[in-house]
Amino acid sequence: MPTTLTTVDVFLLALIDGGATTVYTMNRAAGLSIGTALPAIRRLEVEGLIAQHKPEARRKQTLSLTSVGRKALKDQRPRVIEAGIRKPPRELNSVLRLASLALGTGDRESCVAILRAAAANRAGTGTVPPRRNRTAKPGRGLGSLYLWMVEIAESFRHDSEAKALRDLVTRL
Repeated sequence: MPTTLTTVDVFLLALIDGGATTVYTMNRAAGLSIGTALPAIRRLEVEGLIAQHKPEARRKQTLSLTSVGRKALKDQRPRVIEAGIRKPPRELNSVLRLASLALGTGDRESCVAILRAAAANRAGTGTVPPRRNRTAKPGRGLGSLYLWMVEIAESFRHDSEAKALRDLVTRL
């Protein structure tokens, strides 16, 4: 059995299973960047979950699931989804990949649970965390000013993401 798969690993297996058999089609179908896809593809190939096939026209290598890969997808998709409900990822794209994995199998309940949990983790973070207490004025120097701005922008980004995730739930 392969090592425990990440959300990206399971997402890639599901994309390949659904017909996205090249990095290009993965990018077009799901917006998956080459920088995200290639390391995971290499890891999945080493673990025997996918196979690469000789280039066809225009030198695009195609991918397919092995029998071990199909079993891993079947076994690990529910585990990854459940883990995402218990502890949603911080990164928005990971949350959306998890929700898509659930909804793609018809599991609307888990999809909604993931979105709600992720929204709850982000809600109410629209204030600058007290650990730096730079709400009134940034410190001296360019670096301090930059960190102050990042801190405020990040906190409000989380509130915007929470609102967007709650809105997704209402649209399902």
